[in-house]
Amino acid sequence: MTEPLAVPLDSELSYSLRRQHVDDFLARQLGCLSPGSRLLDLGGVKHSTRGRGVRPGERLQVTVLNLVPDKGLDVLADAGRLPLAAGSYPAVLCSEVLEHVPDPLAVLQQIQRVLQPGGTLLITVPFLFRQHADPADYGRYTEWYWQENLQRLGFVDIAIEKQGLFGSVLADMLRHWWQQRIIEGTGALPRVQRWLLPRLMASARRRAVRFDRQQAQHPAWSSYTTGFGILAHKPA
Repeated sequence: MTEPLAVPLDSELSYSLRRQHVDDFLARQLGCLSPGSRLLDLGGVKHSTRGRGVRPGERLQVTVLNLVPDKGLDVLADAGRLPLAAGSYPAVLCSEVLEHVPDPLAVLQQIQRVLQPGGTLLITVPFLFRQHADPADYGRYTEWYWQENLQRLGFVDIAIEKQGLFGSVLADMLRHWWQQRIIEGTGALPRVQRWLLPRLMASARRRAVRFDRQQAQHPAWSSYTTGFGILAHKPA
C-alpha cells in the first residue's frame, strides 16, 4: 500500500473497498499482459467488466469459463476439471473464485496444467471479508498458505500483495453496517442516510487508504487485510 490506487475510489455503498483493491490489482496486472494475448478467465462473465472499469476483453483474447450457464460464458465447466488441453493458455485469471470451491488446490492443479510454460497466473482471494455464498463460501487462507501451496505445485516468481490493511477492513465493515441500516430502515431517516452515507463513505475510504499507506510497516495494523492479489508463473 505505498502507491496510489490505479482505479479512482468509488463512493457507492453497494461497492466495497475490497472490490476497489481487486480492481486496482487487475488493472495493473492485466495491463502488463501483451496486447492480444489469450487469457482464460475462470468464473468470469462474458460481455461484462471485472468490477468497475476493468475490461480485459478490450486488450486480450478472453475465454470465459464458468459453472453457471446464465453467467454468459464460452466454456461451461467446473474449474476443478478443466476440459482444456495442457499448455493451452499463456495466462489464467482466477479472481474471487477460490473461496467458492471446496478444494482450491484441485483448481490450482488444473490451472498449472493448462498454463503454457512461462505462463502467468493472476489470483485474487478475500481474507477479512464477509461470507458471500455463490452458491457457497468455503474458506479464507493466509498468504503463507498460498505461498507454500503454489510452490508445491511448481509455480515460481510468486508475489503476494495485501489488498488493504486495517483501515480498509474497518471501512468495509462500516460500509456493510451502513448499507444494512438503509435496507432495513423506513421513513425519513433512511432517506437522509441515502443522501449522506455515500458522502461519508467516500471520506472514510480516502482516510482508510491513506492510513493503510502510512501504516504499511506497522506490526499490528499490517497484520490485517481484506484479501490478497497473487501473481505467479509456470516455469518456462
